[in-house]
Amino acid sequence: MHTYQFKKFPLSGLHSLFFIDFMDIVFVEANRSYCEIYLTNGEKRLCTKSLSEVEKKLPSTIFFRCHQSYVINLNYLQEFNKKENTIILVNDINIPLAIKRKELFLEMVKYY
Repeated sequence: MHTYQFKKFPLSGLHSLFFIDFMDIVFVEANRSYCEIYLTNGEKRLCTKSLSEVEKKLPSTIFFRCHQSYVINLNYLQEFNKKENTIILVNDINIPLAIKRKELFLEMVKYY
């Protein structure tokens, strides 16, 4: 049996199945039972899966669940604002960091 490692993974949209390279994802945001996937080219894709379902498909070595509504790609991390407890990604995108996730976040980025 062959084992394949794909750089892209399929996600269900409202009317189509689309394939996204992991490195094209800046962050994913929950939107009720769906989620929005924000890409490096500025596009936003609506996915008919929940944030938890999408998170399971993402490599945990580069993606981090920082809040109940957000998963971020650590490759696009620019700054951590300690005072406001927010993560700043490329293009000055501010993402909240849940207080209960702060210690794990700081531990993760220490070795990143």
